[in-house]
Amino acid sequence: MAIPEDLVKGIRERRCVLFAGAGLSCTAGLPNWRELLKLLIDKAQTLGLGTCRELHRELRAGNLGIVADEVKDLLGPNHFRTAIQEHLQPCGTAAAGTHSLLKEIPFFAAYTTNYDNLIESAYTAAGNCVSPHVYTHDNYAGLANAFHLGHLGQFYVVKAHGDIDRDETIVFGPSDYRRLLRHNDAYHGHLLSLLSTKLVLFLGYSLTDPDLSFFLEELTATYRGHLRSHYALFESSTMRPLLKKHFARSYGIEVVPWRGTGAGIPDIHNFISELNDVVRHGTGAPPRTPQTP
Repeated sequence: MAIPEDLVKGIRERRCVLFAGAGLSCTAGLPNWRELLKLLIDKAQTLGLGTCRELHRELRAGNLGIVADEVKDLLGPNHFRTAIQEHLQPCGTAAAGTHSLLKEIPFFAAYTTNYDNLIESAYTAAGNCVSPHVYTHDNYAGLANAFHLGHLGQFYVVKAHGDIDRDETIVFGPSDYRRLLRHNDAYHGHLLSLLSTKLVLFLGYSLTDPDLSFFLEELTATYRGHLRSHYALFESSTMRPLLKKHFARSYGIEVVPWRGTGAGIPDIHNFISELNDVVRHGTGAPPRTPQTP
């Protein structure tokens, strides 16, 4: 399976931004979104906060946004914080294998909807314990300066839905997300700037991921269909011809079909490993690790 030449070229020229979804963190053994919601429902039931029968029913029906809002309210701030930290802290302190490969690829920046610290930990290890700049959605000054740092060659991470170590920043369900979009022009503007000026690689998102759907619909509405090309990794068997056509025509996204690990999930570790090899061994490839401050 071939990696698109334009994607490789954009990475070598540091014009590519990694958009990382839950699938990337799953390679380190963390739960995906549906699994996390089930764990939180089970936690609420264990604590005697309710039978949670309706939440399980909505989860099976695929109404993940409804479940996210309700289970967060049911747990309350203290139990929610404890449960999130319990289930989203990776085992051990070393970066996971896939993330260790990821740090070798000279992305302009990484934008992630994951709460964990796996990406920044991997780049910290690569930079001899010098951490990259990390911005959450409430860091207005940081977001205003991020593009400038990126163009100086300094890799940075935007944690769009917050940081597990700062529970007040966590954006968990549709209610939180609506508040973020209504009241945070800095975050909104930075997101649209990334999507409209950089080449983006979507990694670890599913076809029905609400975050991915929002990004794309927002960009399409803002620029009236005049979109630059981006790439998204999906498992080969899930990408039927009509879906590929829809993503290309509606959103300017070229689907990169890849071998799977089962259950319609692409082998992200294998893809990152091959992408790393192609970028490193191609003519005129840049230094292996992006600069950290």
